[in-house]
Amino acid sequence: MTTLSGAPHGDGGCGDQPRRLPPYQALFAVDIRDYSGHQGRDHAELTRRIPRILNAAFRRAGLGELWSEEIWQRMIGDSYVAGFRSSVLPLLLNPLLGALQAQLRHENRTDVIGDPPRPLRMRVSVHVGPVTEPTGDRDTDGSGAARVEVHRLLDADAVKSLLSRAENDTCVAAIVSERAYCDAVESGYTGERPSSYARTKVKVKNYEATAYLRVPHSTGELVARGLLPPEAAEDSERSAQQLSGAAGLPIGSVGRDAVQAGTYKDNRVVGVGTARDIDNVFTGTHGPVYIGDGNGTDRRPSRRRRPRRDG
Repeated sequence: MTTLSGAPHGDGGCGDQPRRLPPYQALFAVDIRDYSGHQGRDHAELTRRIPRILNAAFRRAGLGELWSEEIWQRMIGDSYVAGFRSSVLPLLLNPLLGALQAQLRHENRTDVIGDPPRPLRMRVSVHVGPVTEPTGDRDTDGSGAARVEVHRLLDADAVKSLLSRAENDTCVAAIVSERAYCDAVESGYTGERPSSYARTKVKVKNYEATAYLRVPHSTGELVARGLLPPEAAEDSERSAQQLSGAAGLPIGSVGRDAVQAGTYKDNRVVGVGTARDIDNVFTGTHGPVYIGDGNGTDRRPSRRRRPRRDG
């Protein structure tokens, strides 16, 4: 790591020399759901398949050249992690997640593993942050807090529950850091609707953060109840009710002061506030504020700017 000599000393701080920040990289990690549930004799074959499946998914997405431009990569058991140029971050979400879903469905139909056969399903985490570049020492390449965080996201209960609540045909469940979501999705670079992602809280060991869930192909309970687990969806609704109650506005009333609490397809509250009062404060996770007729049948983006608190 390069240090700066002759830098002025401040009155505070710990006395360490300042250092240059490593370059930001887009981090992409995967592992196999229920790897330990496969027979031990199949573990080596599963490990061998992961890079091949990812290579095929990149090519299926039209990103074959990107696959060959990895800055570094590691394979440990059923886990794979790699660093890419930060500029390709949006492509790791769209079209890659959809292509990985399609590739795993193909694998499960044509080349299954196990006796009895068990479908291959993967969790994916995507992050962006400063990590060290390759120096020839594979043990230290790609080091940094962001590297730790992408693994913590992969271990979060929120993303693990997605595959357990979906049918086997849902092969990919992804979790995206808040930084990656804001830079790639909310800014429009992925070309996706932000509402395709569900905001959640993550706590793994001593790591706590906000993250976003994404499933390219929803089945089972995910279709009926959304990406958030039931307890998280209930927490969102309670928070909306508390915010509305604090403003002294009755939820569900009709008329000029009617309050609309929206829990839409992804079980996230999009807007809470009066349906017709243009000066009302709206709250939500992200994206456009919606107004309606009070019964949820007329939802359209507001054309007026409103003060807003992100939840």
